[in-house]
Amino acid sequence: ALLDQGARERLDRILENSSALKTVHEFRDRLQTLWNGSTISNERLVEQLRQWCEEAEASGIRTLQQFADRVRGYAMSAQPLRA
Repeated sequence: ALLDQGARERLDRILENSSALKTVHEFRDRLQTLWNGSTISNERLVEQLRQWCEEAEASGIRTLQQFADRVRGYAMSAQPLRA
């Protein structure tokens, strides 16, 4: 949202040329959407974060897997993120 048209076009070209970067960018967008869903309950947010982490870990992208592991460490409620 903060990018001007030229920057957005460059980003789109970069993402077209790298499936790994495209996947990371999509996960980033999904995570941002989760955080912006402030009207959902903590329990639902924890469940959505758990699902996001599982999918990120299954991506095969090492950096994304490592980040998902860090996200698991940020508990938003008493409920653990790991089952």
